[in-house]
Amino acid sequence: MDSSKSLKDILQEFSVKHEFIHHGKSGKTTEEASNALAEPNSNIIKSILLKTEKGEYLGVIIRGDTSIDFKKLKQHSSKKFSFASPEEIKEMLGFELGGVPPFAFYLSKISAVVDARVIQNEYIVWAGGNEFTGLKFSPKEFAKFNYEVADVSKS
Repeated sequence: MDSSKSLKDILQEFSVKHEFIHHGKSGKTTEEASNALAEPNSNIIKSILLKTEKGEYLGVIIRGDTSIDFKKLKQHSSKKFSFASPEEIKEMLGFELGGVPPFAFYLSKISAVVDARVIQNEYIVWAGGNEFTGLKFSPKEFAKFNYEVADVSKS
């Protein structure tokens, strides 16, 4: 998959109002992204790929100042999940760890859950295809992709 072309195509196709922010420092981790973009961790969004023992995948979208609450996730989905490896992330989503954009799950036809706290933000900043590009937009744009919204994080 030509992931950069696909990302631009999807942003245009769904008329997602956005801003690309290019920065010289790596934004691979939440802390690095926060420093590179001068944004608080609560505005930095993480795309997390989870998998089951049977090879099923789920995307979880949370703010940088939170982590997944696996007990809440289990109430939401009865399956037991673990974190996908960097190799699985690249294979399934077409992007390197630290560069997974917000719509990679949609592009890859993987179900995704957006944590309810994400939707409360005025704007969010996410990886824009690589660790040196941010993608800033309103979390209201998620409605266009039918991502499920649920409380799946802990502070």
